[in-house]
Amino acid sequence: ILSTFRMGMGYEFSRRFVAGADIVLPMNNSPANLQSAFFAAGAEIELATNLLFSFGIAGNSNYGVSMPFGVTLGHFFKIFEIHVATNNLLTYLSPGKNPNISLAVSVFRLNIDKKKKKK
Repeated sequence: ILSTFRMGMGYEFSRRFVAGADIVLPMNNSPANLQSAFFAAGAEIELATNLLFSFGIAGNSNYGVSMPFGVTLGHFFKIFEIHVATNNLLTYLSPGKNPNISLAVSVFRLNIDKKKKKK
């Protein structure tokens, strides 16, 4: 028996702008399942070669509304990227009735030695 049905779509408007949306619908009344439909929509904008912003809106009638937000600083010295994100930017702007403190930080490093050219 299915517990949820999920449907989504995404579109790349340009090399620098992508957007997408999802909806998750509960398919039964299991206590561990969602009680109402959950929606999410988001976008990612590349402002410069090494600066990306991602943002969105998500929620339902039980969880309230949240605004995910993230920043990617990349290609420093061509060896690593830094990502900082939160699940709900609204908590930091005005805690209100749905506080959800979250913060994720990641550093991705890939260092590949280039072969020296022989003369």
